Amino acid sequence: MDEATGEVLAEKEKDTRSNPASLTKMMTALLLLESGKDLEQTMVCPSTVTSFESDSSLVGLYDGEELSYKDLLYGLMLVSGNDAAAAIAYDLGGGDISAFVEKMNQRAQELGMTNTHFANPHGLTNENHYTTAYDLALLARECMKNETFRTVVSTPEYTMAATNRHDARTIYISNRFISTKESNQPYHYDAATGIKTGSTSAAGGCLAASAKVGDREIIAIVLGDHTSGQNQRWVDARALLDYGFTITVLDLTQKIKDTPLQTILPGDSEPSVLTPILPDGEIYYQATSDLANAFNAEGAQLTVSYELDPGLTAPVPDGATVGQAVYSLNGTELYRTQVTKKPVVVTETPVESDAFRPVIIILLCIGIFFLLVVILRILTKPRRKRQMRNSRRLYGSDSKRARQAARQTGRKNQRKQLRPPSEYERSRSARRPRR
Repeated sequence: MDEATGEVLAEKEKDTRSNPASLTKMMTALLLLESGKDLEQTMVCPSTVTSFESDSSLVGLYDGEELSYKDLLYGLMLVSGNDAAAAIAYDLGGGDISAFVEKMNQRAQELGMTNTHFANPHGLTNENHYTTAYDLALLARECMKNETFRTVVSTPEYTMAATNRHDARTIYISNRFISTKESNQPYHYDAATGIKTGSTSAAGGCLAASAKVGDREIIAIVLGDHTSGQNQRWVDARALLDYGFTITVLDLTQKIKDTPLQTILPGDSEPSVLTPILPDGEIYYQATSDLANAFNAEGAQLTVSYELDPGLTAPVPDGATVGQAVYSLNGTELYRTQVTKKPVVVTETPVESDAFRPVIIILLCIGIFFLLVVILRILTKPRRKRQMRNSRRLYGSDSKRARQAARQTGRKNQRKQLRPPSEYERSRSARRPRR
């Protein structure tokens, strides 16, 4: 699992129920860290810390021993002390370990660990105590967000302070990826950052491991190692972590949203848009380094193609699922999802809104007025030309006199329409030679 995104990079039977053994203690540690307790504060161990069998993994606590929450936390995570788990659960449960277990199950549900149920704070075999590899990855991811937790699970050795019942003691981490012991060097992993081991006869060898290279951190969960010595879990976890670093998780969310959509459904008369059905959260893709480089290149865009249902016939009702949208980069399919038909909504532009209608009416009126003026000028222009020609015949090329005569002629013509011609005008007209 990619620690930053929660994306599963590789899996096998990730949702199969299994006994988590001491990986349970990750939840016990998380609840202690989230309780708000001052880790330097001390508490008194209850008698229940001495109720475990001698072959159980123990810190070696005594009834009535007084020690700090910090020392209990290190004893819980480094040597996987069942007695430390019982002491923490008793204290945070208000003297009732079952009340603490209820808190464990409540927190599991909050983290989305839907296939998990805890029956105790340490992980000893119980038929009602189970989880899955995926749920444990969710838990490990949440734990690694806490800096104190990260410090504890990456510490090879730790010295607990002397108590009222015991001298100072040094404890060593059981995680071979972190351990500096000579016997564990074949398994040492420089990139390792945690987390927790576990083992029972029923559960087999279990391991929650994490490693970080650069800014990238990967979490691996291995359950049910029943090989001799339970050494295979280390090999498998290392292989998973190494594989995870060869894969780059791409966040496709924004590029998918930025990809233009098809706006016409073939065979449909009405304009529409094919709308992809996208999840609420982010969309990720596990890419090789070459594809990741192409994706992150400046200006890189996804292409979208559509696989429409073959039985689709027009008209297609709005909201109907019509097929799938396939998003690709350089010919590699990255994501596909169903698409639905939605109508194209034509909204009223600001110019067409009620606020602008008076302005439009005024502009139209002005336009009509100027149009009428132009038409009137066109209609009156031939009459004026005729008047000018008649004036030139009488006065020659004197354009000024011709224009004045034309104007006078126009006025005389108007008067002639109001009175009959005089006897002089009739005689003058009769003497005028014909041309």
